[in-house]
Amino acid sequence: IALAYALKGDDEKSSEYLSLLIDMANEPNGFTADSYLFLMYAATQQYDKAFEWVESAIKNKSALLMLRFSDPVANDLKKDPRFETLMSQIFSVASTISTGNKKKTLIDADTLIAYKNRLLSYLTEQKPYLETNLTLRLLADKINIHPNQLSWLLNEDIGKNFNAFINNYRIEAFKLNAQNPKNAHLTIEGLAHESGFNSKTVFNTYFKKETGLTPKQFIKQL
Repeated sequence: IALAYALKGDDEKSSEYLSLLIDMANEPNGFTADSYLFLMYAATQQYDKAFEWVESAIKNKSALLMLRFSDPVANDLKKDPRFETLMSQIFSVASTISTGNKKKTLIDADTLIAYKNRLLSYLTEQKPYLETNLTLRLLADKINIHPNQLSWLLNEDIGKNFNAFINNYRIEAFKLNAQNPKNAHLTIEGLAHESGFNSKTVFNTYFKKETGLTPKQFIKQL
């Protein structure tokens, strides 16, 4: 709602809901609300605050940093020279891989950034990770990148294999679904399926690994 008013140019309502958003972000489970502060600062041209949020998110290793940083709402930040500096910190470019005693470039630096932006934008806008049958090849086809290049981008640059990368998004989706009162009728397994998981064992394993909590413990905290 805050973003909607900001993008409509309603300064009064935007300011009102920004205050509410800040209050929500300061709550114990306010990690999602906090991530929207970045988009609000970008949408309302408060660029210094937006970049302060990014620097803090880098320091705290925020799971939602890549998702928010690549959101189209933040496109105006690209005009600021600080954007490229922080981009290089968030998406460190690893342009070579070892082959015996030699190294070769698989994706040049400019193409790598373009591919990464394409990937993250698609994930943000289309949410393909909610599809339980998503594979690396299917995702590569959807964003028009060769599967080998997508695999290299994920493993060598982002530092996660396809399953770990996608399941991280699914876990964040689960957290949001679990906090939505409309989903109160769903079991934990049902929430996991709605978030893209098709295996209870895989879900439980990844969730504990990423959060340090079991799904039941997370729900209890809510």
